[in-house]
Amino acid sequence: MGEYRFVPVNQLGSAVGSADAAAKGHAIRSGIRRGWTTAELADSRSREIITQGKELQGRFRLPTKSKRVSSKRSHLLKEVKVVGQDRKSLRAGRRIRSPLINLIGNSLDPFRSFPISQNKQVDKLFYHFLTEFKLNESNPSTKSTWFHYAMQNVTVMHSTIALSAALLMATTPRVGHCDPALQQEGLYQKGQAMRQIREWCLQSNVSYYDSNRASIMISISTMSTVEILYGNFEAAKAHLFGIHQLYEVLNYKQEFSDEYVLRKSAGFADLFLASALGSLPKFPLFHSYDISLPKEIHNEAIRPQPHPIVATQCGRSVAQAFNYLRLAICAIRSGSIPSETIRMLINAADVKLLEIFYGEVADPPPAVPSSIVNLVSRAAHLFLYISIRHFPIRASIVRTMSDRLCDAMEVAIEEPEIWTDCPEVMAWAACVGLVSTWEEAPGISPARGNFLRVLDRLGLRYSRDSLWVSDDSLSSFLWDAERCSPHFQGSFRNDFTEGQVSTRKVIA
Repeated sequence: MGEYRFVPVNQLGSAVGSADAAAKGHAIRSGIRRGWTTAELADSRSREIITQGKELQGRFRLPTKSKRVSSKRSHLLKEVKVVGQDRKSLRAGRRIRSPLINLIGNSLDPFRSFPISQNKQVDKLFYHFLTEFKLNESNPSTKSTWFHYAMQNVTVMHSTIALSAALLMATTPRVGHCDPALQQEGLYQKGQAMRQIREWCLQSNVSYYDSNRASIMISISTMSTVEILYGNFEAAKAHLFGIHQLYEVLNYKQEFSDEYVLRKSAGFADLFLASALGSLPKFPLFHSYDISLPKEIHNEAIRPQPHPIVATQCGRSVAQAFNYLRLAICAIRSGSIPSETIRMLINAADVKLLEIFYGEVADPPPAVPSSIVNLVSRAAHLFLYISIRHFPIRASIVRTMSDRLCDAMEVAIEEPEIWTDCPEVMAWAACVGLVSTWEEAPGISPARGNFLRVLDRLGLRYSRDSLWVSDDSLSSFLWDAERCSPHFQGSFRNDFTEGQVSTRKVIA
């Protein structure tokens, strides 16, 4: 494939000189938008023709006898071929569109409008970010605000590529299975981002306004998330501490109120780190708890009826957290609720649960022992990160939260009433724990062994169709049958064999 060269021209088609990276990026985005507009106009015209129905008139004349086509015209009658489309995609009623992201000639950006130098590894990692990065139900695209920031700022792009690489490492099934070149590129981009952040801190007077200040803070908070995915919680804490110091000491609150991407990136990193370290978040929740949703979402969230343990007996804060999470599950399932609204529900539930663990909640005394309240809340928090936030199972933060659930289960298991009055609570918590550890290999961790032991004690080793582990029973707490049930059933098949559980050091 030939090399592309970006030539800026005026309205008459004459060259007008050179263009910087910002102008190139603007031109690329304009072309993408124009392509979408053209496709939408064509779709609307096609729909208009179809709806006209009987109003369309035409006259067709069939030849009464075959006529020999002259050799002069025969070369004009050629088979129409569809280029670049699979014939299977040409079924009736299916809209045909060009892919949003297209690797042209093994290059994601043939016009070289990226603010950083490119190679195959950068292209793959950025493509992975746009297509596979799904933390917080946030699917990045070329329409997102983050994309415009990354395309216009070198530091943000470096940190974005590093974030994509960190997620890829955490998602890879086993250590060493990821492409070493992608691993090396991720570390290089991480180093480049840190170098530029350091240069800005040394050269800039942070007490005065700097047009690059918001981008730098976005990059720092992104690097905090990178370290969380790598399991370096102390390094992530150092990054977030710097952002919080700028926010508090230098009164950068106006910066946060003006920059949506900054609020988003700092808020995510803050909640992730608080959940990993076991502490309260540093930043306030940048939105209210009053989140508007359609009535049908609220109606769907109470089906099946919430279990009395989480609806009333564990206290008001637990009930609110479960309500936010059930609403988030229904909103995701509907496909009609904006991602921003879903993220607000997720963040509100996360803050509520962290306040239950490490803060002071002004709730009346619960009707059940505090150990049961802690068990239910720990299981909900773990479910939030593995099933709604979509954190990789092998990420250190998930393993840490799984161990905390196991510790809470060891305490709650001593309560006699949990076995007699509400055994379904133990069954649900153990199922969440199994889903959070289903990819562990080789062998079974102590936490996974304990979850299996609880189900064994409940008599569920062979009765897989028990009502306690049915989708309806699990959904009365929190459950996503489409995502969780295959992993849960796989745990039964692979780990619940005769004698396998009793040979491990698990809960007595």
